[in-house]
Amino acid sequence: MESIKEYTGKIRSMIDRIERLNRTPEQNPSNNRMDLITEDIVKSLESMYFCACALRNNIATAIDSFQLQIQLKNKTFPEEWADETVYNSSASMDNNGIITIHILESLPKYSKEFNLAFRKRWQGYIYRALKKLKAEHGHLPQYINAMVVIEVHSPAGRAESYKWDTSNRTYNLVINALNGILFPDDSAQHLTFAISGVYDENRYTSVYICDFERHLHSILQILSNPALNTHNK
Repeated sequence: MESIKEYTGKIRSMIDRIERLNRTPEQNPSNNRMDLITEDIVKSLESMYFCACALRNNIATAIDSFQLQIQLKNKTFPEEWADETVYNSSASMDNNGIITIHILESLPKYSKEFNLAFRKRWQGYIYRALKKLKAEHGHLPQYINAMVVIEVHSPAGRAESYKWDTSNRTYNLVINALNGILFPDDSAQHLTFAISGVYDENRYTSVYICDFERHLHSILQILSNPALNTHNK
């Protein structure tokens, strides 16, 4: 919600600026002066457009998060989320309180074809896993200072040098799905995250969620020693 307030405030500020620029006090401003004013208005409108796009995405994320909170509380998940043949995911929580979500699909890369269907499918993966985990433990932990580590396993690409870029993966799919569920929000105050890539003939994604201060060392051990990850056994 803080990000929504932030972008709303920026948009209001830019609207005020544009209105002030339109109320030019000069009686006969020069052509150069008018060009500068017009250029300033265009820049303000462009900035407002990008803020509006970001605001739209944050509102959509907030809606999803609140809906999931209601569903977690009332156990009213859509039936298709419980179908293991559709959503191949699972979750576990160790004795230290570290949650691992295992998804039998590589986190997708950004592309022009990326759409709402991708987002909904990955929400389904994560929500189904969290639903089952909540049923097993009776509750889901809340991490005030959370750390999320996304580990993507995928074969080497077919492009130059047989490499794929870790940073090009749609990690926001995971962050947005967890936002408001296991941590209050995805602001810098409550979330630290990292993404790791592993060349692997088996395609899957492991997501670790934990307390940043308490579990950082444990997470680094898991990442450096795959045998510690029970999903790899």
